[in-house]
Amino acid sequence: MEHATLVIDIGTSTTLAGYGGESEPAAILSTILGKPRNSYEYSNNDFAVGSNVIKMASQYSVRYPIENRLISDFDDFTCFLSTIFSQQLNCPQINTHPILLTLSPFEPTSTKETVLQIIMETFKAPAFYPASTAEMVLYSSGITSGIVIDSGEAGTYAMPVFECYSIPYYSGKLDIGGRHVTDQIK
Repeated sequence: MEHATLVIDIGTSTTLAGYGGESEPAAILSTILGKPRNSYEYSNNDFAVGSNVIKMASQYSVRYPIENRLISDFDDFTCFLSTIFSQQLNCPQINTHPILLTLSPFEPTSTKETVLQIIMETFKAPAFYPASTAEMVLYSSGITSGIVIDSGEAGTYAMPVFECYSIPYYSGKLDIGGRHVTDQIK
């Protein structure tokens, strides 16, 4: 799609990627990055993401760019995004598309600044919006105020939103998510 906004929702376990205005994501994949084991010089086409990494685990060094809802390694994060843009969205010219990327409301300001730098300098996006998942959930429902409870693989948080703005001062975070519940049930 020409000049459509690229929408990326990266979670600890699953990433959804697509184009703004579409009713469904173009790609739903595991948040896993595979770097080739036997190569010293990498190109963007060498990396694999999602189930491709799991299928060929012997060929790749498995990396997790997001851990416990926070970006764990910026180089891996950049490679992960690049691979999503080129392989999953088939978007060779990222610099013509605005980017909307969801970030955890608990990411430190320094991390948000580094993400902005990566998006604007590495990918040369014409526009960037670091979205709060809580705000996006309410936007999609046509609601501007409410409390969003988000429980993912690695944690759960409650975020109040008033007139389209998150109120992080009154939010709560619990480091218990789906993975922890599954481990207790086994």
